[in-house]
Amino acid sequence: RRIEALKRALDDLDGHARRFARWRARRDAGRILRHTPFRIGPPPGHEKRIAHEVDDVLRECHGLALAALEPPNTS
Repeated sequence: RRIEALKRALDDLDGHARRFARWRARRDAGRILRHTPFRIGPPPGHEKRIAHEVDDVLRECHGLALAALEPPNTS
């Protein structure tokens, strides 16, 4: 199910980009409900112990997504 959910998300990148742009516009206008577009808590399907190879892939994807939200290092 997690792989299917990831596939659906990747198949709808334009939709997710539009949703993220709307969130950023609300944040920039001062009308935010959350300071991050991510849900509170661990990512869906998170397990402390890696039981399957897909768990490692999902953990890496989540880390990349968090890194993408950080401001660029201009030093």
